[in-house]
Amino acid sequence: MKYEKEGGPGFSDCFRLVEEWSSEPLLDARNLLDWAIFNFVIGNADAHGKNLSFLYNDGLVRVAPFYDLISTSVYKRLNNRFAMKMGGQSDPHYLPPNCLSNFAAEIGIGIRAVRAVFIEFMESIEAKTPQLVDEYRDEFGALVILDEIAKVISRRIAKVRSLFQ
Repeated sequence: MKYEKEGGPGFSDCFRLVEEWSSEPLLDARNLLDWAIFNFVIGNADAHGKNLSFLYNDGLVRVAPFYDLISTSVYKRLNNRFAMKMGGQSDPHYLPPNCLSNFAAEIGIGIRAVRAVFIEFMESIEAKTPQLVDEYRDEFGALVILDEIAKVISRRIAKVRSLFQ
């Protein structure tokens, strides 16, 4: 049960486990928030509970490095609803104005902090996307999917910015 809709964990479950088990709960909560926001911005609807784990080392418990970071929303045949609801929403095309405050409440982090991390990520990804697309084109050729990923990122950033107004 890796998907929330199938009984798997949601964001509140994941953040609660970090708070309960991590040797560095503040740092790991921030890393988990980064993971959630990054996946949203790049269009990764397959960011589910099985992609998260803890590492145990010398008596310390930490969130493991993240993997499986892919833009699934560029693949039209895939279901692009969130694997874990964000603020009660599973459809990235419908995010009501209270979505981010609901998300912040469910993960136990203040809305101002969540908003600041969203802004930080959006600005960083937005600035780096053209350069990365060019680098990939230089190395792999003119892949159509690169433009599709850039469009997803642009649409997601525009959507979140509209929530901040």
